[in-house]
Amino acid sequence: MPVNIRKFSACLLAAVLLFASCGKKNDKPGDHGNPGNPPPGANAPTIGAFLPASGAVGTIVRIAGTNFNTDRAKNIVKFNGTEALVSEATTTELRVTVPAGATSGKITLTIADKTATSSANFTVTGDQLLITGVTPDRAETGNITIEGTGFINTGAGIFVKIGNLDADLQPGSTTTRLIVNMPAHLPAGDHDVTVIANSQSVTRIKGFHRVGWMVKKIAGSGATGRTDGPGTTATFTSPAGLTIDKDNNFYVIDGPVIRKIAPDGTVTSPFTALSATPAAITIDRNNNIYASLESRHVIVKIDAQGVISNIAGLFGLSGDIDGIGENARLNNPKGIAVDPGGQFLYVSDWGNHKIKKIDLTTRQVSGYTGDGDILFPGNLALHDNGTLYVCQSNNGRIRTINTQTAEISTFVQGLTDPPNHAVIDESGAVYVLTTGVGQVAKYDANGQLLIARMAGSQVINDSDGAATEVSFGFPSGFVGYKNGQGQLVFYIADTRNRKIKELKYE
Repeated sequence: MPVNIRKFSACLLAAVLLFASCGKKNDKPGDHGNPGNPPPGANAPTIGAFLPASGAVGTIVRIAGTNFNTDRAKNIVKFNGTEALVSEATTTELRVTVPAGATSGKITLTIADKTATSSANFTVTGDQLLITGVTPDRAETGNITIEGTGFINTGAGIFVKIGNLDADLQPGSTTTRLIVNMPAHLPAGDHDVTVIANSQSVTRIKGFHRVGWMVKKIAGSGATGRTDGPGTTATFTSPAGLTIDKDNNFYVIDGPVIRKIAPDGTVTSPFTALSATPAAITIDRNNNIYASLESRHVIVKIDAQGVISNIAGLFGLSGDIDGIGENARLNNPKGIAVDPGGQFLYVSDWGNHKIKKIDLTTRQVSGYTGDGDILFPGNLALHDNGTLYVCQSNNGRIRTINTQTAEISTFVQGLTDPPNHAVIDESGAVYVLTTGVGQVAKYDANGQLLIARMAGSQVINDSDGAATEVSFGFPSGFVGYKNGQGQLVFYIADTRNRKIKELKYE
């Protein structure tokens, strides 16, 4: 039962005053060389009261009396013969811990050659409350078993918390093993495990990890600039579109500069600045980067040596003309995607409401599909099976195009949060990033919503942690890849916070 501190303090004070008034005064010269401590031959210590009167091993007991030594090591306290640890000491009060192996009986206090014994017995009610193990220590769902001692229900109940949430006890729990359910709304990440029983409380720090989607910063300090360097020491001005090469190097649009992020997080700027900020970038198997310069109405190529060349369209001139290279005309090209073989580039010709196809060998631009029926096509994602996904943020749709037949279908429509970026995994599941609300949703291969909010919180923050509790500031880049363990990992350009963040299931 919790102790009433005010009442307890009053009891201790009364006990101290009572025993102090009964003690003999010693005013002989030389008796005050160490004020507050009884010198050799001084009055013997007395035990007036202690609270609580009972408790398990590990319980903190406060003892009131007189003539205690302020050097806690010189106060030898025993519970029915078993020595206890003294944690605090004044001349009138001691704080001690009921030791392991203690049994019910008198409390004794020895200072030098003088011993005081309590008039009442202290009752040891059980083992010390301890957590010795948590199994499993990481999981997504299911029950959790807590091993330990002192899990005794004295009537007040036994309470378990995982993080800040209550975990309900399940059948099969004992005084050394508690079985609890995982709280339904426990966020992903590390959580403390706390058991409250028999007027005691014990916590295992980060004792359990809820498996789920987690976010952490991998590059960018948050300051404005284009400083290269390791991970979070580097700076970005306005990180946006992302792409990844076969060696898991990432490339990010940062204004007119395309930055590179190595697998170890090191940020560099290996290329000359472009004449305008790209709307999107993609990369082929030979590490040629393609960028759509929306305001210039052209598609440019940056080869592995950093040489920039024009692929399609004429700088500064918009239009809707098929042709080779500079003879073709585009109108505000946005999304781009290259096929796995590196033969064709697909372009969202935003102003013409079409998808254009560019033969990268001949530079021939053709109106691949759409005749004004794909309204304002945005970012593109190409699945390995040849299906092209088109995000239409202006009307809340994602369309699919069979690149073999040019057949257009609607994958999902009626989205209130405009879809801006998409990533497709091997199973055909589609992960959609919405820039405006800063959230990631997951759909199955048939367009059925599986997870409405896989990542992104509406509570503004710039933290690492559980994906549903971390917010993004106008995220404008989204890419996924398989890491060395075969695990799908996403990277998000957190534009407003000027950082690159990892989204990973762990």
